Amino acid sequence: QIVRSTVHLDVQDRCVSDRLMRAAKLTPKRLFIAERDLRGEWRHLGYRAAAASVMRLAGHLLAYGLNADRPLVILSRNSISHALVTLAALHAGIPFCALPLHLYLKPNHAALGRVLQRLTPGLIYLDKEAAETSAMGMALCSDAAVVTSVTAENLASTEQGETALEAQNARIG
Repeated sequence: QIVRSTVHLDVQDRCVSDRLMRAAKLTPKRLFIAERDLRGEWRHLGYRAAAASVMRLAGHLLAYGLNADRPLVILSRNSISHALVTLAALHAGIPFCALPLHLYLKPNHAALGRVLQRLTPGLIYLDKEAAETSAMGMALCSDAAVVTSVTAENLASTEQGETALEAQNARIG
């Protein structure tokens, strides 16, 4: 016997970022994500602002020529920046690996070095804390480009990058 739901499902999204882009159009100012800063103050980001950041970041990630052989590696605590970089990679169809905190917070960075050697990243995204503690492990992966949270959200988009991003995003599915 086949059981069927009586609830009609809404629009099915082709990829995760489609839902973000739709929410940015329908509810641009609604809260998407928030975090406390070091002073305990809340930092809020609405759907429109998040979608714009994801688009900018995705365009720049494409410029690095990342693929399954040269993925993006994310070394970051859970944060707004981490979420935006992850969504940008998903939007651009770029393989990525978010590594757990214990790999780069240890005083002995041999484990991080081994993981990076196996992943052969084309780009490593670091938050501030990872940037301060991961140098030894990253030295074993010296041919990867590095982007920090300080620069990631301040990237300007380019028309060429936007065109390439649209084409790459259309291939996802």
